[in-house]
Amino acid sequence: MLACMMHGLFTLLLVHLLASLCQYAHGSEIIHGRKVPDGKMPYMVSLQNNNNAHVCGGFLISEEFVLTAAHCDKATHVVLGTHNLKKVDNNTRKQIVMKCQYPSYESPKFGHDIMLLKLSQKASLNKKVKLIKLSGNQKLKDNQNCSVAGWGFTVSGGKVVSELQEVDIRQNQDSARVTLVGLWYVVGWLLELCLST
Repeated sequence: MLACMMHGLFTLLLVHLLASLCQYAHGSEIIHGRKVPDGKMPYMVSLQNNNNAHVCGGFLISEEFVLTAAHCDKATHVVLGTHNLKKVDNNTRKQIVMKCQYPSYESPKFGHDIMLLKLSQKASLNKKVKLIKLSGNQKLKDNQNCSVAGWGFTVSGGKVVSELQEVDIRQNQDSARVTLVGLWYVVGWLLELCLST
């Protein structure tokens, strides 16, 4: 079971890495993005701070864990089940009880920008809240279209949007191959760290 989950997490990390490598999606930017239809990405999570302001995005990978970037450590809670951050209530919020950040993480420019968040209680899965579906035998090809999603800026220097946006990118597998070596091990190690604490 753990091996299957780890292989799926590796695929998720590839998608996460591609988002960070893409020239049109630089973390807080979804340049030329378009609104994601309701229900299309029920695994997307908004990480928020004490002021209920969006900090980062993430993926619901199990009922208890969210995968995100380590630089998102200012988040105190997550919002599940809505693409519109103006439609948030106490039923959509879950507190973060543990942050499992890669130990040698310093800043995004030095790498290791990955973190697992343990939620205060299991997410209730329904039509608006689902786990990200990962295929262990999914292979990405050079110049394959991929989607990147988030609540970031849709134009340079613009304002953060309240509705989840997506943009299509073409990925180059060769640009990601070297960086991906060992990430599967890292996520497995982080998961074991979180589960043992």
